[in-house]
Amino acid sequence: MVPGSIGRFFPHWSSDGHYLAAYGDREPGVAIFNWVTLQWQEVVGGTIGYPSWSRDGRYLYYQRILEESEPIYRYNPRNLVTERVADCSMELGSGVSRCAFFGLAPDNSPLLDITRGAYDLYSAELTLPK
Repeated sequence: MVPGSIGRFFPHWSSDGHYLAAYGDREPGVAIFNWVTLQWQEVVGGTIGYPSWSRDGRYLYYQRILEESEPIYRYNPRNLVTERVADCSMELGSGVSRCAFFGLAPDNSPLLDITRGAYDLYSAELTLPK
C-alpha cells in the first residue's frame, strides 16, 4: 500500500520510477507521490484531462479542459515548476468542438484528439432496408 493513497485512483508511474501520479477522490485534480520523501504533493486542482509522463519521467503533462483554449501544461516535480506548453485555441476557433490531450509522441509532443462533430454536415439521406 502506498502511504496516503486511500482515496486516490488511476495511478500513473513515471518512467524513471521516482514518482506516482494519481487523481484525488475527494478533491478533483492530480497529486504526485515522491518515492524518496514518501510524500504526496498536489500538482493541480480542478478538472483535468488525462495525465501523461514524459519519456524520461521528468515531466507530468496534463490538460486543463475547463480553462479557455483547453491548454496543456507540463509539471516538473523536481523544481515544482509548471509550464504551459500548448493550447487548442487555433483548433477550437476553426469549428472543433473538443480538443483532447491523450498522450505524448516519442519526442514528447502532445497528441490531440480533435472532434468536429457534425458541423460540416449540411444534409443527409437515410435509406433503410425493408
